Formats: sequence, C-alpha cells, structure tokens
Amino acid sequence: MDYSDNLYNKIFDTLLVLRDVREQYKTYSANDIKKLILSKLNAKKRGPKDLELLFNLEAMIRDIRESFIIAKNELNKT
Repeated sequence: MDYSDNLYNKIFDTLLVLRDVREQYKTYSANDIKKLILSKLNAKKRGPKDLELLFNLEAMIRDIRESFIIAKNELNKT
C-alpha cells in the first residue's frame, strides 16, 4: 500500500476544509464565538451548524494522526 499518497490526499483534503472553516469564521467577533459556545453547551440535541465545521475538521486531523501511526507501524513490520 502506498501510504504517502493516502496521507497526502488526507492532508490536502484537510487543508481545503481548513480554508473553508477560515472563510466561515473570519468575520466572527469574540462575542459571536462566545454565543456559539453557549449555544452548544445549552443545546438539547445538536449544536449550531457553524460548529459542525470545526468538529469535522478536528475529525479529519485525528484521522491523519491515526493514519501516520498505522503507516509507521506497517513500515516497521517490514
């Protein structure tokens, strides 16, 4: 398996999402962000849609970390 291509694609996709998140949040003030946090903390089911972007980005970053660990372990086996 070519781990470098897989990791490259994951990193590239994450950078695209990071760009989108940046565009979404670049006009937010500190008060806007505080309101998002409070909305999430007080939500019964789901929080604000704007926070889903951050959660998705975090999941992508976690996937990259885990993929590096898997790739390194597989390379060490050979």
